[in-house]
Amino acid sequence: MKRIPILATMRRTPFVAAIIAIAAGCALAFALPAGATVSQLSPPVAAIQIASPAHLGARGAVVTVPITVVCGPNGTIFGSVRVTQRAGSEIADGFGSVENVSCTGSFQTINATVNANPGKAFKRGKAFASAELFICNNFGCAEPSDAREIQIEK
Repeated sequence: MKRIPILATMRRTPFVAAIIAIAAGCALAFALPAGATVSQLSPPVAAIQIASPAHLGARGAVVTVPITVVCGPNGTIFGSVRVTQRAGSEIADGFGSVENVSCTGSFQTINATVNANPGKAFKRGKAFASAELFICNNFGCAEPSDAREIQIEK
């Protein structure tokens, strides 16, 4: 039987182990499917801002409030908008909704129609608007909101 010197065997062992580890790592990397990016698996990030001026319609029965929204593509926007305005010694107020608007992935303006509650119509002048929206994708929802004084024009 031929004897192999122990020193020669010890030198080869780390080299062979390193080659086996690299080959196993490459095989594993090619065997696993490529994963989605983190942004595709995350809840949406969104922001909104109520814009001014808003516009009267139907002789004060409605106000159209522009809202600037930014959200990622493949998101859906829905939520509510409220406008309150002093009208003489009374208060005119109303609610509107935003439903099933698709996110474009960049800044976009959506118009929310707010219906005045019975009894008092909106008029030109200052008012207060608030918006609470939900912007959802397959992985969750963001809930941006904004509230500010606006100007109502014809």
